[in-house]
Amino acid sequence: MVAINVKQKNETREALRFRVGDVDVRVECDMQEVRDDFRALYAGYGAPPDSNGDDVTVQVVPASQRRWRAPRYHVFSGLEQIGPDVRLNEILPMVEWGLNYGVIARRGEFFQIHAAAMSLGDQGVIFPADSGSGKTTLCAALLVDGWRYLSDEFALIHPRTLRVHPYPKALCVKHGAFEVLRQLGLPLVGGKHFVKGLKGQVGYVNPRNVRPDAVCEVCPVRFVVLPCHVAGAPARLLSMTREQAAYELLRNSPNRSAFGDQALRIAADLVAGAECFSLRSGAIEETRKLLRGLVEA
Repeated sequence: MVAINVKQKNETREALRFRVGDVDVRVECDMQEVRDDFRALYAGYGAPPDSNGDDVTVQVVPASQRRWRAPRYHVFSGLEQIGPDVRLNEILPMVEWGLNYGVIARRGEFFQIHAAAMSLGDQGVIFPADSGSGKTTLCAALLVDGWRYLSDEFALIHPRTLRVHPYPKALCVKHGAFEVLRQLGLPLVGGKHFVKGLKGQVGYVNPRNVRPDAVCEVCPVRFVVLPCHVAGAPARLLSMTREQAAYELLRNSPNRSAFGDQALRIAADLVAGAECFSLRSGAIEETRKLLRGLVEA
């Protein structure tokens, strides 16, 4: 991470502000194309009425240019540069990464779990997992099946109520899942592809484009399900002990150290009120039928 001074940060004048669930975000960028892309990602999301200084802020600043190469840009989350300089088609994924980084840094009142979170009825389900587990594709399939969306990145758990709060960012889908999205009838926002580091091509789905009520409010956690995508395998749920599930929640929490000894209590209390499973997901249609049957049983 590279610090920048306040003067440099204030040079970017254009700003977009959205309320993404319980998180206020601000993107500062002078390039019309990037602003248009970001507006499309969050079309239908309201803006906070006033700024109280708690916005998660990301800024895009042109880097020093050289004649022999395409223009590059710095992306900052708060006062720190994240990642390397990026090309134009890499800006949007880096901005999204910067927003996630800002949530970790600025929303420490929540016990944060790297997880997807969905609900069906009043039944909240969190899917803690490492990157590459297929949780975003699973979210997209469940959205089409009538579930409501909280996040494909963080389950934000209130440490006292143990309810999950929404951070319904646009779904970031990797190239390998584009065909699944086509089969589900979910177009990428703007029909565009972007480049996200080593992950290669990605596209985005605005959950409010699926249906107007797609985003969920605060809800209790009734199930903890650890997903693992195995191509071609039959979908299968296996019971987990609450001790195993609590361990996975702690392992996937980026801010557990900030809670000290309370982190274990929060994880233990969360799973005490939930049913816990591991999920081997194969064909997406079979998987979403299996999960609906679990929640509605």
